[in-house]
Amino acid sequence: MIHFAIRSKSIRAGDRPFTCPGLGDRVHSVLLAYLYSEQKPVTIHLTDDKWSVAGGVLSDKKPKSWKEIVELFPTQIKLKSHPVENLTESQWLAFLSKKGYQATTYYYKDALSMHPNDFPIGIDASAYLANLPRLKAEPLPIQVPEKYITAQFIPLTGAVQLHL
Repeated sequence: MIHFAIRSKSIRAGDRPFTCPGLGDRVHSVLLAYLYSEQKPVTIHLTDDKWSVAGGVLSDKKPKSWKEIVELFPTQIKLKSHPVENLTESQWLAFLSKKGYQATTYYYKDALSMHPNDFPIGIDASAYLANLPRLKAEPLPIQVPEKYITAQFIPLTGAVQLHL
Protein backbone atom coordinates (compact mmCIF):
# COMPACT_ATOMS: atom_id res chain seq x y z
CA MET A 1 0.00 0.00 0.00
CA ILE A 2 1.25 3.46 -0.93
CA HIS A 3 0.25 6.38 1.31
CA PHE A 4 -0.04 9.68 -0.55
CA ALA A 5 -0.56 12.86 1.49
CA ILE A 6 -2.29 15.73 -0.28
CA ARG A 7 -0.56 19.00 0.57
CA SER A 8 -1.75 20.75 3.68
CA LYS A 9 -0.47 24.26 2.95
CA SER A 10 -0.92 26.47 -0.08
CA ILE A 11 2.18 26.79 -2.26
CA ARG A 12 0.98 30.21 -3.43
CA ALA A 13 0.24 31.66 0.01
CA GLY A 14 2.20 29.62 2.55
CA ASP A 15 0.29 31.01 5.53
CA ARG A 16 -2.99 29.59 4.25
CA PRO A 17 -4.17 26.01 3.95
CA PHE A 18 -4.48 24.30 0.58
CA THR A 19 -8.08 23.17 0.54
CA CYS A 20 -8.64 21.61 -2.91
CA PRO A 21 -11.48 24.07 -3.47
CA GLY A 22 -12.22 23.17 -7.06
CA LEU A 23 -13.12 20.03 -8.92
CA GLY A 24 -9.95 20.39 -11.00
CA ASP A 25 -7.82 20.36 -7.82
CA ARG A 26 -9.43 17.12 -6.69
CA VAL A 27 -9.05 15.47 -10.13
CA HIS A 28 -5.41 16.60 -10.28
CA SER A 29 -4.73 15.20 -6.80
CA VAL A 30 -6.22 11.79 -7.63
CA LEU A 31 -4.37 11.73 -10.95
CA LEU A 32 -1.07 12.39 -9.14
CA ALA A 33 -1.79 9.60 -6.67
CA TYR A 34 -2.68 7.23 -9.51
CA LEU A 35 0.45 8.07 -11.52
CA TYR A 36 2.65 7.73 -8.44
CA SER A 37 1.06 4.45 -7.45
CA GLU A 38 2.17 2.69 -10.64
CA GLN A 39 -1.12 0.81 -10.49
CA LYS A 40 -0.60 -0.41 -6.92
CA PRO A 41 -3.20 0.20 -4.23
CA VAL A 42 -2.89 3.72 -2.83
CA THR A 43 -4.51 5.59 0.03
CA ILE A 44 -4.88 9.34 -0.36
CA HIS A 45 -4.63 11.10 3.00
CA LEU A 46 -6.54 14.36 3.34
CA THR A 47 -6.70 16.98 6.05
CA ASP A 48 -10.27 17.68 7.14
CA ASP A 49 -10.58 20.95 5.20
CA LYS A 50 -10.07 19.03 1.96
CA TRP A 51 -12.72 16.51 2.93
CA SER A 52 -15.61 18.14 4.77
CA VAL A 53 -15.44 21.89 4.18
CA ALA A 54 -16.72 23.62 1.04
CA GLY A 55 -17.06 27.38 0.79
CA GLY A 56 -15.99 27.71 4.43
CA VAL A 57 -18.82 25.56 5.82
CA LEU A 58 -19.27 21.87 6.61
CA SER A 59 -20.59 20.06 3.56
CA ASP A 60 -20.94 16.57 2.08
CA LYS A 61 -20.11 17.98 -1.40
CA LYS A 62 -16.41 17.11 -1.33
CA PRO A 63 -16.73 13.51 -0.03
CA LYS A 64 -19.18 12.78 -2.84
CA SER A 65 -16.94 14.47 -5.41
CA TRP A 66 -13.77 12.71 -4.20
CA LYS A 67 -15.49 9.31 -4.38
CA GLU A 68 -16.84 9.96 -7.90
CA ILE A 69 -13.37 11.00 -9.11
CA VAL A 70 -11.69 7.93 -7.58
CA GLU A 71 -14.16 5.71 -9.49
CA LEU A 72 -12.75 7.07 -12.78
CA PHE A 73 -9.38 5.40 -12.23
CA PRO A 74 -8.65 1.75 -13.05
CA THR A 75 -6.73 0.96 -9.85
CA GLN A 76 -7.65 0.71 -6.22
CA ILE A 77 -7.51 4.13 -4.59
CA LYS A 78 -8.83 4.71 -1.07
CA LEU A 79 -9.49 8.00 0.68
CA LYS A 80 -8.71 8.68 4.34
CA SER A 81 -9.53 11.99 6.01
CA HIS A 82 -7.94 13.14 9.24
CA PRO A 83 -9.31 15.64 11.81
CA VAL A 84 -6.48 18.16 11.36
CA GLU A 85 -6.05 21.26 9.22
CA ASN A 86 -3.46 23.85 8.17
CA LEU A 87 -0.34 21.92 9.20
CA THR A 88 3.08 22.56 7.73
CA GLU A 89 4.12 19.74 5.40
CA SER A 90 6.57 18.43 8.01
CA GLN A 91 3.87 18.49 10.73
CA TRP A 92 1.39 16.78 8.40
CA LEU A 93 3.80 13.96 7.53
CA ALA A 94 4.79 13.60 11.22
CA PHE A 95 1.09 13.36 12.16
CA LEU A 96 0.58 10.60 9.61
CA SER A 97 3.72 8.80 10.76
CA LYS A 98 2.45 8.79 14.37
CA LYS A 99 -0.74 7.18 13.04
CA GLY A 100 1.36 4.45 11.39
CA TYR A 101 1.30 5.75 7.80
CA GLN A 102 4.63 6.21 6.05
CA ALA A 103 3.21 8.76 3.63
CA THR A 104 4.85 10.97 1.06
CA THR A 105 3.72 14.32 -0.30
CA TYR A 106 4.88 16.16 -3.41
CA TYR A 107 6.23 19.32 -4.98
CA TYR A 108 6.67 20.56 -8.57
CA LYS A 109 10.38 20.88 -9.43
CA ASP A 110 9.67 22.60 -12.76
CA ALA A 111 7.55 25.28 -11.07
CA LEU A 112 9.54 26.03 -7.90
CA SER A 113 10.38 29.54 -9.17
CA MET A 114 6.69 30.29 -9.76
CA HIS A 115 5.60 29.39 -6.23
CA PRO A 116 7.70 31.04 -3.54
CA ASN A 117 6.22 28.85 -0.78
CA ASP A 118 6.89 25.55 -2.54
CA PHE A 119 9.98 23.57 -1.64
CA PRO A 120 11.37 20.12 -2.41
CA ILE A 121 9.57 17.65 -0.13
CA GLY A 122 8.47 14.17 -1.09
CA ILE A 123 8.27 13.29 -4.77
CA ASP A 124 8.71 15.56 -7.78
CA ALA A 125 5.18 15.47 -9.22
CA SER A 126 6.38 17.16 -12.42
CA ALA A 127 8.12 13.98 -13.50
CA TYR A 128 4.90 11.97 -13.21
CA LEU A 129 2.93 14.44 -15.31
CA ALA A 130 5.16 14.07 -18.37
CA ASN A 131 3.23 11.10 -19.82
CA LEU A 132 -0.43 11.21 -18.93
CA PRO A 133 -2.62 8.15 -19.47
CA ARG A 134 -5.21 8.33 -22.23
CA LEU A 135 -8.80 7.51 -21.47
CA LYS A 136 -10.21 4.80 -23.66
CA ALA A 137 -13.32 5.82 -25.52
CA GLU A 138 -15.65 3.63 -27.49
CA PRO A 139 -16.73 4.99 -30.87
CA LEU A 140 -20.37 5.94 -31.00
CA PRO A 141 -22.42 4.97 -34.05
CA ILE A 142 -23.80 8.45 -34.70
CA GLN A 143 -23.55 10.80 -37.63
CA VAL A 144 -22.78 14.39 -36.71
CA PRO A 145 -23.26 17.17 -39.27
CA GLU A 146 -20.32 19.39 -40.13
CA LYS A 147 -21.82 22.22 -38.04
CA TYR A 148 -23.46 21.37 -34.73
CA ILE A 149 -23.98 22.74 -31.21
CA THR A 150 -23.60 20.99 -27.87
CA ALA A 151 -24.79 22.32 -24.53
CA GLN A 152 -23.74 21.55 -20.99
CA PHE A 153 -26.07 22.34 -18.11
CA ILE A 154 -25.07 22.58 -14.46
CA PRO A 155 -28.29 21.74 -12.56
CA LEU A 156 -27.72 23.54 -9.25
CA THR A 157 -26.53 26.84 -10.66
CA GLY A 158 -28.46 26.97 -13.88
CA ALA A 159 -25.22 27.78 -15.72
CA VAL A 160 -25.07 26.86 -19.38
CA GLN A 161 -22.07 26.37 -21.67
CA LEU A 162 -22.57 26.32 -25.41
CA HIS A 163 -20.03 24.80 -27.76
CA LEU A 164 -20.36 25.86 -31.38
